This record gives sequence, C-alpha cells and structure tokens, in this order.
Amino acid sequence: MRALFPVLALLLATAASARPEGPRLFCQTYPDAPACAGNVVSCEQCHTSVPEWNPYGIAVLSNLTGPFESSVVDALAAVETGDADGDGVTNLEEIMLGTWAGNADSVYVAPPAPTGDDNPRYDVGGYDLPFAYKRMKITYCGASPTYDEMQALTAAGDPGTLLHDELTACLQTSYWRDEALQRLADKRIRPLAAVGTDPGSVIPLADYRWDYRLFSYIMTDGRDVRDLLLADYHVDESGNVVTGVINDGDFGQPLEPQYRAGMITTQWFIMIHTMFSELPRTTAAQAYRAYLGLDIARSQGLLPVPGEPVDVDNAGVTEQTCANCHSTLDPLAYGFAYYEGIDGPTGEFRPNRPSWNDDTIVAAFMDTPLANVSSAGVTDWASNAAESDAFKRNVAKMLMEQAIGDASPYEQTDLLALWQSMEDDGYSADALIHRLVDTNAFGAP
Repeated sequence: MRALFPVLALLLATAASARPEGPRLFCQTYPDAPACAGNVVSCEQCHTSVPEWNPYGIAVLSNLTGPFESSVVDALAAVETGDADGDGVTNLEEIMLGTWAGNADSVYVAPPAPTGDDNPRYDVGGYDLPFAYKRMKITYCGASPTYDEMQALTAAGDPGTLLHDELTACLQTSYWRDEALQRLADKRIRPLAAVGTDPGSVIPLADYRWDYRLFSYIMTDGRDVRDLLLADYHVDESGNVVTGVINDGDFGQPLEPQYRAGMITTQWFIMIHTMFSELPRTTAAQAYRAYLGLDIARSQGLLPVPGEPVDVDNAGVTEQTCANCHSTLDPLAYGFAYYEGIDGPTGEFRPNRPSWNDDTIVAAFMDTPLANVSSAGVTDWASNAAESDAFKRNVAKMLMEQAIGDASPYEQTDLLALWQSMEDDGYSADALIHRLVDTNAFGAP
C-alpha cells in the first residue's frame, strides 16, 4: 500500500500542469499516429474525463522522473510495451492503430481472413469496381445504377474511366448540389425552423439559405474549398456571386467584405451562436469543430495560449476545472466578440462592442498568437486555419464519412493520403471525391 503513495503524490503534483501540454507533447512524440496526423490528440488518450485519469494516463504519470514537460517523453517510451487497459494490445500498437490505449472497449479487431468458396459476385477484401460503381451512383447520383448501366460497365473496355466519367456527371446533378451537399452542411449550419428563412417566422433575424448556397457553391465545380473560411462573397438565389453589403430587410448579409471569413461570419452563423454573448465562446467553438474537426467540449485541439484564460467577462473560467479548455477556447473567441449577435444590427462588425481593452488579450489560431484583435482576429484566424492540416483533414474526413461512415483503423492510410493530396489538386472537393472512389476504403466490399 505504501508503494502507492509516491504515485498519488505525483498525480496530485502534476494534475494542473500535465493537461495543457499533454496533447502537444504526445503528438511531438508520435507524429505518425492517426490521432496526431493533421490533428492534436484528444485528452481522451490519458483521461476518462478531465481531471480523472484512465489506466494509460496513470501508467504514464507513474513513470515520470521529474517535471511533466521535461520527463513525459521518456515516460511515454517506458510504457509502450505495456497494455494499460488489458485488452491484449500493447499501448504503442493502440496508439499507432488509432485506438485508445486506456480504454479496453476501444480495440482494433482485424477483419477475418476470407473462408470458403470464392464469392462470385464481389472481390471480397480487394477493390471491386462494380461494387465501387454502385456505391458511387448511390452516393453522388442518389439512385442505384440500372441493369443497363451495370451491363455497360461490364462491357466497357476501360470501366474505371467510365466510372469517373459518370461520377463527373453525378457531381453536376441537382441531387448532389441541392440535396446531398445540403445534408453534409446541416450540422455545420444548424438550421432552426423557427428562426430565419421566412418573414413570418418567430424570430426573423437571419436567413440560413445564404449559408447553404455558399456551402454548395464552394464545394462544386472544382472551386477552392478554402473559401469555406476565406470567402468575402455570397451567392444569391439565382446562383450569382454577390459582393458588398447585402440588405434585404431583416435578412441579407450586412457584414462588410473585409471582415468576412466565409461560413463563419455569415449573418446566420453569428446570430445563432453569438446571440447576446459578450465573449462568443460558442461561436468560436462551433467554427473550430465544424471546419477543423476539433471539439473543445471533448478536449480536442487543446493548445493553450500562455497567460490564458484572462476571464474578461467574469465568467469564472480561471477555475482549475475550467481553465484547461478555456486557455485555448477564449483566445479563439476574442476575435468573434466584434461581430454583433442579436443585441443590435445582427451580423455587423462593431469595433467598440467588447467592453474590455484589446491590450489585455491575444487572439490565437491553434498555437499561433494573432496581434491587433479588433481588426484582424477572425480573418487572420480563418487565413491560418484554411492552410492548416486540420482543415484539410476535416474536409477529407467529412466527404469520406458521407460515403462510407467513420474510417476504421485500417482505412486511416486512405484518409491520410486523401487530405495530403488536396494542395496538389487545388483544394477541389470534386478532385478529392474522384480520389476517394479509387480507395480501398470506398471500393472494397
């Protein structure tokens, strides 16, 4: 029993300091781990919930030989061959597979080897082009292929070319542009039937149809998907690009173009997330989650800014249980404070909106501080974010999940290759989809 005392003392001594730097140091140690590729590992790797530690976190802490920051790398190495959660897979194997080393319910089970007679219909375990063709037609055209289409595929001299030609046609259909892409956008736009869209609605303060049109426009015709965070334009009901301030009674886009950052500064986005908040943490958190794939509520993407949180609005966020997340969240939120929610002209940029002094705060993107918050906070945030691996990974993951669901551990290689190809393809969603349908993740039954 006495042997536990040093471990308990170490847990108490490192509880405050370990959490903020833990994800960064973990990914510096394992940069090729799926949880770190274009991402920052979630605190779930070592915690059941902050500040509670899971078996893997306890194993790491018990191997510290000094201050957390200077000894954690050696501690991580010391527990690699162990099996903290007792699921029969070593800690290092779980890390490199993308499962959680401290959670016995998170374990990779390889697909069983095929047995019995050959399957006459599918190339089980390999890329099956007829299967990929069917999945492509359902996903991007919204209907299964006809008998005649399947016969034409079988008779084609180059069926792969035929598949891609028809995929190109599918990506031009109204199904893809007006239905499938809008469903993909739903959780990023978060429409509410009682708010917006209709002058007779309960609270007609913004119109989310502008958001859907902008999303679909950017994600089609080979356009640069970075405009999800960079666009200083909008798209009207006729499909025309519109710049400048757009006034239409309670609806429109009143924000001046120089303050726009694509989908995260539309009138709807600011209204629904900021509302009356002086420091719009919800707005920043949704931007981080929807377009970088990092959910601060799940302890993802935590890269704290030194000296934060300042607690400019007296919300009590400096308490130990809050400070871990808010040292990342608050600096992300500062720039959004200058965009009016619903206590005034909805969606407008107002330099004097916050009550605090700009000199006391630093806005940030990930671990890169941004100066001069009031004039450049959100637009600089978006410019940095659009060039990040996190953004590329999130776009690829978004399209992959739409087609096949969550990527399993053995499909992580395909996901990695997809998002790393985006720069070469000019950040085109169409090009990414063409690459996606050629992956085993898409085409293997």
